[in-house]
This record gives sequence, C-alpha cells and structure tokens, in this order.
Amino acid sequence: MTNRRFDVLVVGTGALANLFAARLSLAGASVTLLGTWPEGIAAINEHGIRLTDSENGEISIPARATADPAECAGGASGVVRGRGAGGRGGPRGQLAGAGAPEGDAAGLLARTRR
Repeated sequence: MTNRRFDVLVVGTGALANLFAARLSLAGASVTLLGTWPEGIAAINEHGIRLTDSENGEISIPARATADPAECAGGASGVVRGRGAGGRGGPRGQLAGAGAPEGDAAGLLARTRR
C-alpha cells in the first residue's frame, strides 16, 4: 500500500488513543491510528471513532487505522502516543518497524520531516 500524508499519527487504538484521534480530527487534523488490536482497527476503519459527549450525543468521526507501520513511515507531521503503547510487541515495536529508532515516536517524527 502506498504511504499517505496525514497530519498526526496516533500510536495505539485504545480508549485514550481514540479520544485523542477524535478530538484532533474534529479540530481539522487528518489522523491515522497505528495499533495492534485487529478488532479495534477493523471497527475504526468500518465505523469511524464513536464519541459520546454531553453536547452532541453520539457521533461517528471518520478515521483510518492500520497495524502496518510501513503505511505510517514518512506520513505524519506529529505523533501522539496513547497510554498503553509500550512493549516491543505493541505499537512501540511497530514504531521501530516504521523506522523509528528503538520505537521512539520522536525518532519517527524526525524522519517524517526530512
């Protein structure tokens, strides 16, 4: 798959990562989530991020999610890391697969700005 440009890479697909991605998207950023949870990735790609708040009730925010770090390399202008995004088998390991030294999100961001 060809890499696509996007504004922000959110590392993780859990509750906090979805909240960050939804709020950034509502603010106008193009967001991609990188995670390891197959069911979560499929749900995000099919239904978007479901967000419920007191102002709008439940809304669905279109989003893109992937488990393939190669789809993220060179695409983002900024990186947000979710709370549980640690460990070599999780998104931190995926960042290393995307070319970030030792799975460091800042290293991936530096690569995308070259």
